Amino acid sequence: MTTYFVSFLIAFVVCATLTPLVLRWARARQTFDGATSHRKVHAGAIPRLGGVAIVAAFYAPLFGLTVYETRVGGAVLDDPGLAAAVVGGGLAVAALGLYDDLRQASPRLKLLVQVTAAVAVAWLGLRIHRVDLPFLPMLHLGWFAWPVTVLWIVGVTNAVNLIDGLDGLAAGMALFGLLPMLVLALVKGNLVLALVGCCLAGSLLGFLVWNFHPARIFMGDSGSMFLGFILAVVSLATASKGRVAVALATPVLALGLPILDTMLAIGRRAWSGQSLFIGDRQHIHHRLLDRGHSHRGAVLVLYAVAAAWALLGLGVHFNRDRESAILFLLALAVAALLFQRTGLLERAEGAPSAAAVVRARNVSIRATTSALVGRLDPERGADGFVSALIRLAQVAGCDRVEIDLEGTPSRSLNWQEGAASLGEPVRLDLRRTNGRPMGQIRLWWGDEAPAEPAIPGFEAAIHRLADQALPKDAP
Repeated sequence: MTTYFVSFLIAFVVCATLTPLVLRWARARQTFDGATSHRKVHAGAIPRLGGVAIVAAFYAPLFGLTVYETRVGGAVLDDPGLAAAVVGGGLAVAALGLYDDLRQASPRLKLLVQVTAAVAVAWLGLRIHRVDLPFLPMLHLGWFAWPVTVLWIVGVTNAVNLIDGLDGLAAGMALFGLLPMLVLALVKGNLVLALVGCCLAGSLLGFLVWNFHPARIFMGDSGSMFLGFILAVVSLATASKGRVAVALATPVLALGLPILDTMLAIGRRAWSGQSLFIGDRQHIHHRLLDRGHSHRGAVLVLYAVAAAWALLGLGVHFNRDRESAILFLLALAVAALLFQRTGLLERAEGAPSAAAVVRARNVSIRATTSALVGRLDPERGADGFVSALIRLAQVAGCDRVEIDLEGTPSRSLNWQEGAASLGEPVRLDLRRTNGRPMGQIRLWWGDEAPAEPAIPGFEAAIHRLADQALPKDAP
C-alpha cells in the first residue's frame, strides 16, 4: 500500500510541477487553442500541450519502480503483456496526439495509428473474449474478439477526446471512469492494475490544479487520446479478471458518459450528412451551456453523472444478476434525466423538414469541397482560394459573405435582396491546417437557413482549400 501511495504522490507532484513549465514552453512556441472556432467556449488563446505533463507524470513512477526494486515493481515485470500495452501503446498514442497538437494530423493518420496500437494490444493478449450481461445468455466471441477489442480501444480513445470540450471535463471524466477499476484492482490485490491506476489518478489530479475552470492550459490531443487509450487498456485488464457474469459491465458504466456522447455524435453526424470526423457544437456539454448552465456548473453536473455511473458500475460488479439489473435500470434513469436536462428528449416543430435541409446542405458542402480541391490551381494562390470560399458560401446557403484575407483586398458579396440589413454574422477565423492565421470570414444566413449545421463542414472545407490553394510558406 505504501508503494501505491508513493506512486500516486509522485505522479501528482510531477504533473502539478511540470504543467506550468509546459505552459511556458507552449507560450514560447505560440501553440495555442485560440477561441477561433464556433465550437470553442473559452475566451482568449490558451496553451494546449498539457498532455505532455500528464504523460510524463504517469510514467515517472512506473519507470522509477524498474530501478528501485519492490514487490509491485517485480509484478510489473511479471506481466509483460499489460506492461507493453501501457508503455508501448500509450507512448505511441501520446506521440500521435502531440503531432496532432503541433501539426494537425489527418483523420486517416489518427485512425491508422489508433487501430495499429489496438491490434498490438489484442495481440498481447488483452482481448474481450465474452459479452455477458444480467439475464442475457453469455456470448463467446471467438475470433470476433479481435475486431470487438479493436473497436473498444479505438472507441474509448476517441470518446475521451471528443468530450474534451470544457475546462477540467476530460480529466474529470477520466478520473471518474478510472476510480471503479482502481477500487477493484485494490480489493482483488491486482498489483499491476492498482499501480497503473494510482499513477494515472495522481497525474489527473495534478493536471486539474491547472486545468479546472478557469483553465490556464488544455491537455490537447496528446492528453485526451492518451487518457482514452490507457483507460481502454485498463478496462480490458479489469474485465478479463472480473466476475464472468458482468465481465465488461463495470468498465462500460464507468466510462458511460464519454461513450454515450460519442454514440450520439456519430448518430447525429450521420443523420445530418456531415463527416464523422468533423466536430460540432451539439455535444452534451455544449447543450448544458445552451440551457443556461455556467461553464463550471455544466462541468459539475457532468461530474455528478459520471460519479453516479461509477458507483453503479461498482455495484454491478459486486451484486448478483437481479440486483445488477436493477442497477442498470438506475443507470438508464440517470441517462434519461441527463437527456431531459440537455433537451435531447425534446422534439422541435418542423424537425423532419429542417433535418432534411441540413442533410442536403452538408452533403452539398462535402461534394463541392472535393470538386473544388480537384480544380484548384496553386498558381492562382489567394485569388483561387477566395473564389473557392465564395462558391462554398453559396452552397452553404449564405445570404451574404465578407472575406478578409491577409495580403489581399477585402471582398463582400450579397446574394439576397436586403441581405445588407441582416443581423449579426457568424465569424470564423481563417487558419491553415497547421494553425497559422490567414484572416477572417463573416457569414450571414437568413431566418429560413439555419447557420449552425453548416458551420462545421465549412470550417473543415476552409482547411482543405487553404492547404491546396496556398503555398506552404504562405501566411
